[in-house]
Amino acid sequence: MNMIGALSGANPAVLPGLAPTEGLLHKFIGGLGQSLGSAVSDRRLKQDIEHVATLPSGTKLYRFKYIGGNVTHVGVMADEVAHIPGAVTVDEITGIATVDYRKVA
Repeated sequence: MNMIGALSGANPAVLPGLAPTEGLLHKFIGGLGQSLGSAVSDRRLKQDIEHVATLPSGTKLYRFKYIGGNVTHVGVMADEVAHIPGAVTVDEITGIATVDYRKVA
């Protein structure tokens, strides 16, 4: 389940082909959100969570692995972006939160 894309290397804030600036990182996440739409972003499904960057809007980005997975992802925590109108949807049955990255970026 590669929601935002696997990253390798020591500095995940420096994404392939981009300089390590918040402006470019914000553009990258924005473009990615437009292509991905919603992604599972519930903190309870993640492990090895590490803060890697903060966007100019104050939204924090984290590096993490989904529990039981080996692929590293970068994304947000649903509970931290729940204040953004329309950004978070919680499944009525499972209680699992997804984030619409088009609303966050």
